[in-house]
Amino acid sequence: MPLKNPVEASIPVTSLHLDALGGISGDMFASAFLDVHPELMMDIRNAVEKMELENHVECDANAHGDGVLNGTRFLVRDEFPKASYHTPWMDLRRRISDAGLEEGILQNTLGIFEMLAEAEAIVHGIAPESVVFHEVGSVDSIVDILAASVIIHAHPNVQWFLGSLPLGRGEVQTDHGKMPLPAPAVMELLKGFEFQDDGEMGERVTPTGAAILRFLSERKGLSQNPDGIQRNLITSGLGFGTRKLKSKSNVLRVTFFGARGQSFSEEKLWVIRFEVDDQSPEDLAIGLEHLRN
Repeated sequence: MPLKNPVEASIPVTSLHLDALGGISGDMFASAFLDVHPELMMDIRNAVEKMELENHVECDANAHGDGVLNGTRFLVRDEFPKASYHTPWMDLRRRISDAGLEEGILQNTLGIFEMLAEAEAIVHGIAPESVVFHEVGSVDSIVDILAASVIIHAHPNVQWFLGSLPLGRGEVQTDHGKMPLPAPAVMELLKGFEFQDDGEMGERVTPTGAAILRFLSERKGLSQNPDGIQRNLITSGLGFGTRKLKSKSNVLRVTFFGARGQSFSEEKLWVIRFEVDDQSPEDLAIGLEHLRN
């Protein structure tokens, strides 16, 4: 799979590290990887097309900068966006299962939505089968999860790591009214994860972003403890979110690492130098012939 710098393509990726500098959402996750692998956009569009969503949907990845950093922003354009969605989980599950998605992408998509459904069920005190998605049932959220599923499927044999997550502050307006941040579903999804409060207001980890992390943790071995692992840096990607933060760029960074010793920046060459005195050309010719052989 080609990377930003062609020379990097010869280095196998063995681990991926997510840094939620600004936070994490579904579109930020897609943006960060598309910053390095824009060719995955074709696979994402194919998956979206197979879902046969009720509205005409376009998705793209565009270069984006905030005057401090430059990266990529994943955009989803819904022809007829609704103010509110009511998507029963069981209906959505059937649609996903019947879409004809590649098996790995299908299992990733179902897995991420299952994480969301289980968290919502606990928050509202109902069975997962009775969950009705609102914000995460919107067309753009479905596309974000499809994109994440394609990306995860494209990196099958890697270790996943994650830095500390930003806590966020304040409230968010939902179909259930105002909710404290982090949202209750996010709190349920990310039990056991390490957080830090950087003083920034607003939602820093969305339910979709939290579900992706929980899926990676339970199904792909995501860890927040990379201590002691020696590895070589290959490249990194920056994915922008839509919000603006007060004191930092709203980005998610993904860093690609290769195994230690697999380096394109180092090559050792051995040089032998010596001086020869008082030798005839005939003797030197014989000596050179031996060296060449």
